[in-house]
Amino acid sequence: MAARLIDGARRRPLAVCLACVAALLALLALAYWVPPTERLDEDVLNAVSTPAGSPLHDVAFAVEQLMSPFGWAVFAIAAFLLASWQGRHKRALLALALILGTGLVDMVLKAVFEHPRPQSIPIGEFEWFPIAMAFPSGHSAGAVAIALAFLFVVPPSWRRPTAAVGLVFALAVSAGLLVLNYHYPSDVLAGWLLAIGWCFALLAVDADREWSYADEE
Repeated sequence: MAARLIDGARRRPLAVCLACVAALLALLALAYWVPPTERLDEDVLNAVSTPAGSPLHDVAFAVEQLMSPFGWAVFAIAAFLLASWQGRHKRALLALALILGTGLVDMVLKAVFEHPRPQSIPIGEFEWFPIAMAFPSGHSAGAVAIALAFLFVVPPSWRRPTAAVGLVFALAVSAGLLVLNYHYPSDVLAGWLLAIGWCFALLAVDADREWSYADEE
């Protein structure tokens, strides 16, 4: 069943992209204007976030440093070089477009969707909190985009372990955002939808599907 769903998604990239857009807009409405889900967003964040100085907070902060602007650039360059080394130049460009494009789209959406968010947790002098431009989360979007980009550029025999590592990486970054009190859960989920939607938008541009089917084994 899962294999059929994945194959169907790859054959209909535009449909998947539009579904991600619709889901992101629905999530936006739930997070901003539906009181029960607004409260759920706050309750989950209150339950998961930890104060600065705790071991879990420190670990989460170390993970988040991987998603600094420098980290984004390192991951993008590494994916580009890995694909280029194999002579897969279209995939090298796809990796760059996926990682860097996700960041650019996220910045635009943050400005468009800016909205005051409740601050229900007491904030210490050096602690963060979700701001009005927190939706969608750029860190969670970037982590998913990086994981997807490497799936396109590694050799076929590496894809399963790469998928496993990418999943752990994306989940670690996303969970860390809640631990650090940077983002509401809705921001994180929106980031995932953004990265996946942008990925399939790029695939939809390639009419012959070379990016998604070339070198399959």
